[in-house]
Amino acid sequence: MKPMLAISKLEQLAWLAATAEVDIDKAALYGATISLVSELNGAEDMIALGMGEPLERARWSICSMLGYEDPNEHDKDTHLVWALGLIAIMRRNLNGHGALDR
Repeated sequence: MKPMLAISKLEQLAWLAATAEVDIDKAALYGATISLVSELNGAEDMIALGMGEPLERARWSICSMLGYEDPNEHDKDTHLVWALGLIAIMRRNLNGHGALDR
């Protein structure tokens, strides 16, 4: 999957995680998040731009909203803002790197 498409999908997962209420939905979103982050961790553009840390922090926030990570006493709204901010940073870095078509 192209990194920009994957980043867009990660953003969708963040929004869905913020509103998920049913355990099966949360489990599906968790699995999709882990899979997508794993794929992005291996993407050449992500590695070249050193985006492993923001990607991991976005993963933590999304998984915290789903109940699969310790939210450290922060609510879903806070984690959503953090995840979306990190995703925006990754998108901006990829745009600046010319990774739109890759």
